[in-house]
Amino acid sequence: MLVEVLLSITVFGIFALILWRLKKISTPKRKRYAYTAHHLNNQKQNVSFNYTPLSRELTDNSAKEFNVDDIVLPEEFIALKLLTSEINNTEQQQTIEQICQSFRKPHPLLLPLTQKAFEPNELFELIRTDPQITAKVINRVNSSAFALTQPITSINHAINYLGIGTVKNIAMHFAMENDDKFETQQQQQAYQKLWHASYLASSLGLLFAKELLMEDASDISTRCLLNYLGDMAILSTYPDMSKVYQEQKSLYQRVIYCQTQLSINTQIIGSSLARYWQLPRSLVRSIENNLSLLIVKNDLSEIDKNEMLKYQICYTACRIADLAIINEQPCIETMRDDLTQQLDFYSLFKNDLHPKIKKLFNLFHDVSFSKKMNGLLLVK
Repeated sequence: MLVEVLLSITVFGIFALILWRLKKISTPKRKRYAYTAHHLNNQKQNVSFNYTPLSRELTDNSAKEFNVDDIVLPEEFIALKLLTSEINNTEQQQTIEQICQSFRKPHPLLLPLTQKAFEPNELFELIRTDPQITAKVINRVNSSAFALTQPITSINHAINYLGIGTVKNIAMHFAMENDDKFETQQQQQAYQKLWHASYLASSLGLLFAKELLMEDASDISTRCLLNYLGDMAILSTYPDMSKVYQEQKSLYQRVIYCQTQLSINTQIIGSSLARYWQLPRSLVRSIENNLSLLIVKNDLSEIDKNEMLKYQICYTACRIADLAIINEQPCIETMRDDLTQQLDFYSLFKNDLHPKIKKLFNLFHDVSFSKKMNGLLLVK
């Protein structure tokens, strides 16, 4: 009798074990979306933006539409037309020449930094030729912005640890720095806002491009940085322009004020400087059109789909940087639900939004991605 009981218990146990194993095999593992970190040979964590993109899991069906039809448009916004350098009147040309000639010449490293994609050793050899930029880059990467546990002691170390794109952005940012003395404190403060906004836009552009699996993320980041070139040049020449940044005016209001006062705008000056400095043609054209997505009727019909995606990424990154730095809203949670009510985003949403950009805006509601964005928005 005892043998039969033991045998029954054994059979029942085996049967239960088989059922448990089958259930475990058939139950799919829950996917976890986490940022995967690279490691160096010494196993230190790399803080560069290298992770499994969340956008892979977002289909076109999950990308919601952004309705802006209920926005009440001010008359000044409806009537806004962008001036172009093709107008070519005497007054405009004199203003362009005055600004281009008075604005300081670019740092010698700016041109080579914009001309190609770099291998780590190439970027290292380029930056190390200038001790001042080298020192500024190393100081930057060791600041609280990156919260490193161990100090970085060389450009090569910084490239291996942070990645080519991040180090290149920092070097270009300092290459655009203006050490000139400003006429007023307001002018200096406004310039610092623009300088910080340009770097934030380039960092956001790099993050967005990598999330959207863009092969030339570094190029997009460079475009974002240079999109503020016109603002910086105009402000450096005309101190009174500082008030539109100090008063936290939106982009369309800044454009209207600039065109009314000077008969030019920032994309005219930015592209003129880029052309004068002999920057690559693709960058000149990108700067030349960086305000085009502000208005509904623009001249971008001949732009191919891939280039339009870059324009929309850059425009989004720059407008988020504006909100964070110029309008002092350094938190994605405070700005994301209001984007469809922001007139600077009106035409972007009103026109054909690239599917990848829809996915990107949806990601603004993802906790992990929002945390990554806030990490950039809060750093100055």
